[in-house]
Amino acid sequence: MSFQDAIKLGFTRATDFKGRAGKTEFWYWFAFQMGIIVVAGVVGLAMGMPLLAALAALALALPGIAVGTRRLHDQGKTGWLMLMAPVPLLGLYLLVLFAQSGHRGPNKYGPPSDAGASGVLTTA
Repeated sequence: MSFQDAIKLGFTRATDFKGRAGKTEFWYWFAFQMGIIVVAGVVGLAMGMPLLAALAALALALPGIAVGTRRLHDQGKTGWLMLMAPVPLLGLYLLVLFAQSGHRGPNKYGPPSDAGASGVLTTA
């Protein structure tokens, strides 16, 4: 999955909390989200609008939660674990979970995403 594909998928499935997301999809979305927030912060400070980064983070929050939930589903875990994100040490544990490989075959959340459990794009 390319970076652009992951971003498009993040926006098109912004409210989809079902299914699975591979590592590549999640980490590309995470990098995009953090990049936008940092750029918005720098631009906001330069323009005298310090809340611009917060607005960017708020705008990207729902798609970020959705892709995080699907990433947890890829490992067979419940998306409710996303509630740990704001808690400092538990949030670090969540990052560890995001970095782990998902199930190779189907699980109770469905078949692997197009990128597969390994995060490598598969061809039909």
